[in-house]
Amino acid sequence: MRCIIIIISIVLFFSTSSFIFAETADDVETQESVVEDKEPLEDKKPADNKEHIVKGDVQDISAEEPPKDVDKKKDLIKAQVNELFEKGNKHSLNNKFDAAIEEYSAVIALDANFAHAYSSRSLMYIYKGQYDRAVEDSSKAIALNPNDAYSYANRGVAYNYKGLYDRAIEDFNRAVGLMPNYAKAYNDRGIAFKRKNIIGRAISDFQKACDFGNKDGCYNLQMIFRR
Repeated sequence: MRCIIIIISIVLFFSTSSFIFAETADDVETQESVVEDKEPLEDKKPADNKEHIVKGDVQDISAEEPPKDVDKKKDLIKAQVNELFEKGNKHSLNNKFDAAIEEYSAVIALDANFAHAYSSRSLMYIYKGQYDRAVEDSSKAIALNPNDAYSYANRGVAYNYKGLYDRAIEDFNRAVGLMPNYAKAYNDRGIAFKRKNIIGRAISDFQKACDFGNKDGCYNLQMIFRR
């Protein structure tokens, strides 16, 4: 009987031990799985992202010019534009039309919105007999500055030479509308009226031009009365 009790005790001991070991193993596996779940989170540290952001910031800053440098650059271009424009004006006064055109073109290359450069170059083209180019340049000047009487007058002269007298008169009307004492515009409009054989209007314009001190107006007025 004692032997039977001992055998039963041994069997119960080993059964209980297996259960305990199995439970411990499950616990270990569960803990390992938790650790494995945490590892991917540790791999997502933002160290590389911070480095990338810093590089991006540096590149963005280096790509932009400091405001002071931009202002200096603008001032240098403006000074160069003014210098070239004055050179063109001197060439124009000395009847060096090609040289003047070259300087005005250089101005436009630096500043495409410089209306006076287009207007002055259009006058040079008139002197050279290149009336289509004169119309093109004066039209560009008008587009940039619609209140410039000289640009309208230059285009009016070019239209006169092209025989487009109605267009010429229209431009001279705008010129004297912007500058009522513009003597040359009155004379040039008088020429357009004369060529259209509207003599009364031509006399009136030549008289105004002469009254404002335009010698050509006085001369043209005398020539009409001599006939």
